[in-house]
Amino acid sequence: MRARSELGVVLRRARKDRGLTQSQLGRLAGMKPHRISMIETGNSDMKISTLFSLLSALDLDVQVLSRGDGSGKGSKIADIF
Repeated sequence: MRARSELGVVLRRARKDRGLTQSQLGRLAGMKPHRISMIETGNSDMKISTLFSLLSALDLDVQVLSRGDGSGKGSKIADIF
């Protein structure tokens, strides 16, 4: 899996694409806005259950794709694998 900072960038982009604030995403995912901020900036590790809570709140599917497959397709979250 890619670095947590890259994961944070992907999650931030998805949140902003949906027009959500960190507070709104926090409410949807059941966590505090400060935690969302730390995840988005790559300053916090997270459990897989936290990742799935965020994915669910952002209505994203997990698609496991190899890095650099060159296809350029797939959901944004697939970029982290």
